[in-house]
Amino acid sequence: MNYDTMQWTIIGLAVFMSAVYAVRKLAPNALRRTRTKLALMFLQPGSSSVERTLGRWLAPKPQSSGACGSTSCNGCGDSKSSAR
Repeated sequence: MNYDTMQWTIIGLAVFMSAVYAVRKLAPNALRRTRTKLALMFLQPGSSSVERTLGRWLAPKPQSSGACGSTSCNGCGDSKSSAR
């Protein structure tokens, strides 16, 4: 592999990882819907064991009752103590 190929591969991976990070931060609901659709596609009856394993891995985790994604709410650590 020459240096140009290696350089463009590293740049491509960096751009891809940046895009994944941005989508996770800016569009979490769209990502969740996409993961759910893909998981359901792989978990169809008659799928191979590899497809079912991939479907279980892709399936999003159940959402918790907290608005910020946690099960216990402490105001996300943003609120100041009222006892000053």
